[in-house]
Amino acid sequence: RDNRIESCSGGQIKRISIALELTSISKPYLLFIDEPTTGLDTHAAQVVIQCLKQLSRNHDISVIVSIHQPNNDLFHMFDNIYVLAKGGHCLYDGVPKQLRQHLIDCDITVGENEVPIEVLIKLSFNRREDRDVKGLCDKNKQMTI
Repeated sequence: RDNRIESCSGGQIKRISIALELTSISKPYLLFIDEPTTGLDTHAAQVVIQCLKQLSRNHDISVIVSIHQPNNDLFHMFDNIYVLAKGGHCLYDGVPKQLRQHLIDCDITVGENEVPIEVLIKLSFNRREDRDVKGLCDKNKQMTI
């Protein structure tokens, strides 16, 4: 049945956009996707990320996505994350499973019941002058040199 794009939800429009890009005349080598999981429930969001991972692996396509509030399960599906603070300063560039230890190494307290990505996202709203943000940025620079 034919539906007008105006009647589609935000999540449907995102999936349509991804599909259109993938069916273009030439195969892309890099996809930038802005918030592909916004407006989706947890299961649907995980399915989208899993599909993007399979697409990347099976067709040799690099996929970069922006996600503003990933839950812990979704966060751990990524191979690598890059978290920015205000002003575009990098707070973390690495694998999800090492984030807790990275925060601890930067003298940032992460409670036993706290989710590390949530701690980092809260810090990302602070300016570069914030002690914790400065420490994370400096540590990241040391790791990339």
